[in-house]
Amino acid sequence: MWTSRALTFITIGVVFSVATSEVEQAPLDLLHTVNDLVTYVRDMENKLDDDLLDITHRVEELENLREMDAHNFSESILKLKNLHEIDEQSVRQLTSEITSVIAENKHLNADLNDWKHSLSEKPRSPDKLRIPPRSVSHEMTRSGSSPGTIAFYAILTRQLMDPGVHQKIIFDKIVTNVNAQISPYSGVFTCMQSGVHVFSWQTLLTDTHYVVTELVRNGANVGSEEIGNSGTPVSGSSTAVVDLSAMDEVWVRVAAHSVGADIQPHLTTLSGFRLP
Repeated sequence: MWTSRALTFITIGVVFSVATSEVEQAPLDLLHTVNDLVTYVRDMENKLDDDLLDITHRVEELENLREMDAHNFSESILKLKNLHEIDEQSVRQLTSEITSVIAENKHLNADLNDWKHSLSEKPRSPDKLRIPPRSVSHEMTRSGSSPGTIAFYAILTRQLMDPGVHQKIIFDKIVTNVNAQISPYSGVFTCMQSGVHVFSWQTLLTDTHYVVTELVRNGANVGSEEIGNSGTPVSGSSTAVVDLSAMDEVWVRVAAHSVGADIQPHLTTLSGFRLP
């Protein structure tokens, strides 16, 4: 241990100093001096031990803080990634809705031009004015249907992932359209002839989720349907009979759902017809 060596060198120095000194010192004074030096060295050694112990504790504290910072940093990165994914999904959904609105706006402008053209050709009373339905793919005309028949059948062809509350279900493929004003871009049916209409819609869901859909007229609920929580793919349907006035709008929207509930395509449908 370095203390013993230090004491040895100090003792030799003191003896050498005494031997070469012109003034001879008393043995008692020499003993006191050596004891003082020994005490000083031991105090220094104790202080160094205390300092070393304090440094060790501080290093351990710094290591613990570093580990906590690393853990918090990893959690923050994970949260940022989750927020980024949510933002990307929201941007995709908004982009899809904006595209649908732009397409529907073009569609309505074309209908408005057709309406203006029909008015300029032959004036008619307001209750007999009708916007000619736009032709769509897969349009079918039932043989033997009366001129006043209004009916349609549309399906969803794309999965609707984790939809928002009050989000419209856009039935983008019109399978049957007989004099009906149904948009594949917005999923909205516009009544062009007042009367009693019958609507039926069906929803397909998977896994253990649930979803509540509702039929709305001009934004007000006129019918609802709830399916899910079965553990297997499930399909449910509902029907509503609604008295409509000209230019009323009808569509299907999501009223509530569990987190992660995705509405499946092809078996999610909407159909409707006007009673004669």
